[in-house]
Amino acid sequence: MMERTTELNHLCSVLAAACIRHLVRESGRPALLVDSERYKVHAVVMLEQESTEICIRKGLVDLLIGEFGKEQGEVTARYMLRLSLDGDEITETGLDIINSIFLDGVESRLETGEAL
Repeated sequence: MMERTTELNHLCSVLAAACIRHLVRESGRPALLVDSERYKVHAVVMLEQESTEICIRKGLVDLLIGEFGKEQGEVTARYMLRLSLDGDEITETGLDIINSIFLDGVESRLETGEAL
């Protein structure tokens, strides 16, 4: 069981780094544009390694564990994280997952009235 947690943490770290590298190549900075159609808001989220790893963990892994239970949630999270990576590079699926994680985070803050 500890092996699975270690692998999930590693995959979250690799995905965070791959996402940041991709954004820097695309725009020259680690900035993710998040568009909320529900709130009619465009937000720019500046990413850094550690906090992006935490967001991936909370917004994907922990969410799946809560929904499917520890074992099946971790298996599903590993599958999704592996789909998100091609070696050390982020895939289109990975970009979609990252955008979804950060969109949920932005919309959650907007729902509670927190400042972005």
